Amino acid sequence: MNTVNTLTGYSSFQLCLGLSPRLIPPLVPPQNEDNAEPPDISLILEQLHNNISNAQDSLTTTKIYQAHYANAHHRVEENFQEGDFVMLNTKNCHHKYKAKNQKRSAKFFPCYNRP
Repeated sequence: MNTVNTLTGYSSFQLCLGLSPRLIPPLVPPQNEDNAEPPDISLILEQLHNNISNAQDSLTTTKIYQAHYANAHHRVEENFQEGDFVMLNTKNCHHKYKAKNQKRSAKFFPCYNRP
């Protein structure tokens, strides 16, 4: 309930309601309870909006970092020209071969088509 998410820096309770609940009552009673004015709702809503914006920015930043580090391990895409010899995967051909309602086995079907 009140666990702070490491990505956003806020607890889910704080992002929904704008404050964290007190689990332990205060040890010292607040001063001047009779003259205490209720907090201004516009300040609370502004703080809630700021918290949500900060959490969204943090999640976006984290997403960008994750994409950068995930793409760092990808190999360079090869560009093929017309007339190049390539090996084609026949995985989809296996499914078509098996789906003809005949008792056939694609066990010995080649995995790749030659150029």
